[in-house]
Amino acid sequence: MLAAPTQGQSTQGQSSPPDRVFADSFVTWIYARPEQGDHPIGYLRGGASAKAAGKGALRAAGCPGGFQAIEPAGFVCLGKGASLTSTRYVQSLATLSPKAGPFPFYFALSMGSPAYRRLPTPSEVRRSEAKFGPAGVRPLPPHWRGHEELVGQSELPVTTMPAFLADAGSASRLPEDRLVRREIPFGSMVAVTSSFSHDGRTYLSSADGTIVPEERFRPFRPSAFEGIEVAAPSDLPVAWARRETAIHESTCSNEGDAAERAGRLGVAASRDESCLVTSAERLALRAAVALTGRRMRSGKTTFVETRAGKWLKESDLYLAEYPENLASRESKWILFSIARGTLIAFEGPRPTFATLASPGSGGRPRPGGDPLLDRTTPLGTFRIQFKHKSDDMSPEQSEHRSFFIADVPHAQFFQPPFAIHVAYWHESFGEPMSGGCINVSPKDGARLFDWTEPALPAGWHGVGAGAEFGPGTWVRIVSD
Repeated sequence: MLAAPTQGQSTQGQSSPPDRVFADSFVTWIYARPEQGDHPIGYLRGGASAKAAGKGALRAAGCPGGFQAIEPAGFVCLGKGASLTSTRYVQSLATLSPKAGPFPFYFALSMGSPAYRRLPTPSEVRRSEAKFGPAGVRPLPPHWRGHEELVGQSELPVTTMPAFLADAGSASRLPEDRLVRREIPFGSMVAVTSSFSHDGRTYLSSADGTIVPEERFRPFRPSAFEGIEVAAPSDLPVAWARRETAIHESTCSNEGDAAERAGRLGVAASRDESCLVTSAERLALRAAVALTGRRMRSGKTTFVETRAGKWLKESDLYLAEYPENLASRESKWILFSIARGTLIAFEGPRPTFATLASPGSGGRPRPGGDPLLDRTTPLGTFRIQFKHKSDDMSPEQSEHRSFFIADVPHAQFFQPPFAIHVAYWHESFGEPMSGGCINVSPKDGARLFDWTEPALPAGWHGVGAGAEFGPGTWVRIVSD
């Protein structure tokens, strides 16, 4: 049972009010009240710190150092992942902190490797890596389709060896008697901050404080894809090319075509097949184009008109248009279409941003189906519940996992385990690609993360919706 909190000096013995509280474990949970519950309001990542609030820690059962209030809200338990001093681990992880913006880390695909706590000797390398076989590229199995799409020749920044590795040290110990923290299985992915040379070999500094051999990993190149700003319903519809596609010109009068409807596609007008002539121009894959709303049916094919007066096959496009029968909303909300692969952000009735996003690889959900088993994105209207600046994703929860994707950026959970999050391993946005989450590009993920509620407090790595930070942004997912 929770003891009645009392104001006073914590067991760490500070004689004056503390200034900052440091995250002395990889995740330091923040609670709404001075007690540990099942629903934290946020967390700090190892190496981060928050400004202390109040005059000292509040003693309570289950927390050896007492609960220390922090700004802008909440309490952390001193002695269980939080400290009033900057420890070796805090200082080590602070050098590996995520960067601001859409690319908090560099990322790489594992060909099978140990993750070392400290620098290994040559004999330790041979013993630890023999089970993984020779370093080299191997094809991924079919069920990981797309996970290697962005593997390229991207070069990681070369820096000096992290200071905490000197003198046989690790992020947490000096000297370090342990060698391998865990294995990174073939096909898993890691977040790294830089590379360095040691003993004739190049290592990558992992964001979790371990190091891995460069030759056993393949770096991902960053995707440049991003959506477009829109300011009003009349800026819609917009489209993106599903593939490199032909551009056509019309030789017939458009009189009598269905009139534009604000933000939506009109009814297709029938025209003779001879009306359309294919030009030498092509629209590039995933290139964005604004549409008038006019449609033409020529033979068995439907075309849509661009605002430049050209015509494109509708089947060659991902389409985003203003929703019919829009329910009145005062706040921010997101509309995602599974079939179309498009996402639109709204403020009330006004669209502000549109982009491509990938649903679950199972496509449209089937009636009575299980989204997790079917790998489909659930239909319905949800609120964002919890946001992570980056978050490890895996079907397993233990430290030693058969597969994981490290530090997936800008993850926003709306019905856990389903989230809107960045996919740094592919850029087939619009196509069904995920296990059920909504995949967005790094630039789009950062933009949406900063735009949605709740806002992430400065210095925090994760935040939950609720009484302290308000309700989460609405997410509406439709089939068509």
